[in-house]
Amino acid sequence: MVCALSMFLANSVKSLALGMYFFRGFRLGLRSKCATGQVVFEKALSLAHEERSAFGTGAIVSFMQIDAGRLSDALPYLHLLWSGPATLIVATVMLCQFLGPSGLAGIFIMVFSMPLNSFLARKMGDYTRRTMGLRDKRVKFTSELLQGVRLLKLFAWERSLLGQLGDKRTAELKQVRASARVGWSAGYC
Repeated sequence: MVCALSMFLANSVKSLALGMYFFRGFRLGLRSKCATGQVVFEKALSLAHEERSAFGTGAIVSFMQIDAGRLSDALPYLHLLWSGPATLIVATVMLCQFLGPSGLAGIFIMVFSMPLNSFLARKMGDYTRRTMGLRDKRVKFTSELLQGVRLLKLFAWERSLLGQLGDKRTAELKQVRASARVGWSAGYC
C-alpha cells in the first residue's frame, strides 16, 4: 500500500513539474518569437529601399514568422540535449540489470536505424528549403499584386494574375504534401 501511494505521489509531482516546465518553456518560446519578429521588423524598417528590395517582402515576412516560429518551437525542448542521453543511459543500465545482455537489443536497433533516420532528415530539410523558396515567391507575388491593385483593376488583369497566384500556391502545396509524406514515413522509422 505504501509503495502504491508513493508511486502515485511521485507521478503526481512529476506531472506537475512537467506541466510547469512546459508552461514556462512555451511562454519563453512565445516571447522569443515576438522579440525575434520585432527585431527583424525594426531591421527591415531601417534598411534603405534598395537593400530591402534585395531581400524582398516575402523573405522578410518569412524571417518574421516562419524562422521565429521555429525558434519558439525549439526552446521548450532544449533540455532534451542533456536529459535525452542521460535518460537513455540510465534506462539502458536498468534494462541490462533487469534483463541481462538482451536489454541491449533496443539500443542496437536504434543504432542500426540511424542511417535511415538521417537520410529521411536530409530529405525533410530539402523539402523544407524548397517549400520556403516557393512560399517566398508566392508572398512576393502577392505583395506585388496588392501594391499594384489599381493597375490590375485598370487593365482587367484579375483573372490572369489570379491564375498565376493559384499556380504558385498549387506548387507550394504540392511541395508541402511531399514534405508531409516524407515526415510521415520518418515518424514510423
